[in-house]
Amino acid sequence: ACRKCLLDFMKHESDRGVVPRCFNCREPLNQRDLFEVVRHDDEINMVSKPRMSLQRLGVNQSSAKVAALISELRVLRKERPQMKSVVFSQFTSFLSLIEPALTRINVKFLRLD
Repeated sequence: ACRKCLLDFMKHESDRGVVPRCFNCREPLNQRDLFEVVRHDDEINMVSKPRMSLQRLGVNQSSAKVAALISELRVLRKERPQMKSVVFSQFTSFLSLIEPALTRINVKFLRLD
């Protein structure tokens, strides 16, 4: 199952008061036990193989502010691919929340704090 369908299924089952179970083996599913493979292929002309990592599902779900920022950055990147963006925050903890979201959409970033 794709990520969205699996998470929707787990939420639906939990809302019904039923323990979500694996489609294949019927073992109970826990969102904290689910991972997705993230491919870090930021470079257009990569010589080496892209870096891969595992990211726990549901842990780094974006807030509305992070989702809005990511949406705007995607639009800007699509309309003007060579354009750079600067994100300011009063709190370094917010920058820490933004990092995984940027990594998920393969946006390179440099953090200055």
